[in-house]
Amino acid sequence: MLALGSLRIGPRAATLGAALVIALSACAPAMTPDASLPDSAADVAPPDATTDSGVLGDAPTTCVNVAGSWEWVGTCSAPGYRPDEHTCLTQTGCTISENGDWELSVAGNVATRRLTMSLDGTDGMQTITFNGDTAMSVTELTRPTRATCRFMGRRGSFPGATSYCCDVSRASCGAGQRCVQVQAHTNPALLTSACVPNGTIAPGAACTRTMDRTGTDQCQGNHGCVAVGQMSATNRVCTRLCSSVTGCGTGEVCRWNGQGPRTGVCLPRCELLGTACQTGTTCRPYDSWRTGNRQNVDPVCDPAGPRTDGMPCNFSTECGVDLGCRWWVASPVCRRVCDDTHACPAGARCDFVPNGSSTNLGVCVTD
Repeated sequence: MLALGSLRIGPRAATLGAALVIALSACAPAMTPDASLPDSAADVAPPDATTDSGVLGDAPTTCVNVAGSWEWVGTCSAPGYRPDEHTCLTQTGCTISENGDWELSVAGNVATRRLTMSLDGTDGMQTITFNGDTAMSVTELTRPTRATCRFMGRRGSFPGATSYCCDVSRASCGAGQRCVQVQAHTNPALLTSACVPNGTIAPGAACTRTMDRTGTDQCQGNHGCVAVGQMSATNRVCTRLCSSVTGCGTGEVCRWNGQGPRTGVCLPRCELLGTACQTGTTCRPYDSWRTGNRQNVDPVCDPAGPRTDGMPCNFSTECGVDLGCRWWVASPVCRRVCDDTHACPAGARCDFVPNGSSTNLGVCVTD
């Protein structure tokens, strides 16, 4: 869903990357950047250069190291286009991969690729120039409209991290380390995965963070100190992380919790309109993961907000018990949740989450 200095189209965006996909992150809890958080861009210094073995044939043999977590901001000359905010890059020789979705080569400090999308007729050229921990991405679109897009990139860092973009579902780090989500930028909403020293707190036990920064906990293994599904942001426990729908135990779902690379949190599946969720939370549809072209939407316990049925919303966590935000329309409002086995009241229908899974979860509407 995210791409290196790439584009999103429209308010509920599509990305011009390796594939055109619908961004379904609008149900995630609202998070506000904290300017007091440390900016640790110098904590992990990457090597100045690397050489490629020539496996790709015409790949360059000398290039700078661009691996790591990148934040992007910028504008386009055509309305409706905007940059993705975050991406995580791995690098083998002079070949870089973005979130494991696509690859391109870096020659010296410049990467160039052609953007072609048969689905919507998109065509253009993208050039990314790297300069240490900063970068400039320039995209010249020729179809479906002519536009120039300029995005500034900044590489973040996290204290103690030895590498980034690891898979939280696998033993992808060295001895004495764990792969977990970390906040490598000042914006707490931009999370990536990194190899950091292992902790000592057992799974399911209470945990804390330093300065409320993701990754600064002492959980063991591939567990993160999270409050997802808890009734307050301070009520955190060491929770198993996942990177696919099959990465959790029986009766659990992998609830999407970040993209860079794909990372989620294992939570118990709940029943809509039921009583399984603790006080202060409610069972509602939530984006869990994608399988092919479909989004896995599953019911999980999520914090309940103060807004009532029919009130405007941006995120489902603003809505009260048994309510979810109908974020996929122009004017989102809180509505009662529903699925194939929990019908809406007379005169209403269940409007399913777009591109959702076969469980058909959604909210009740009368239009």
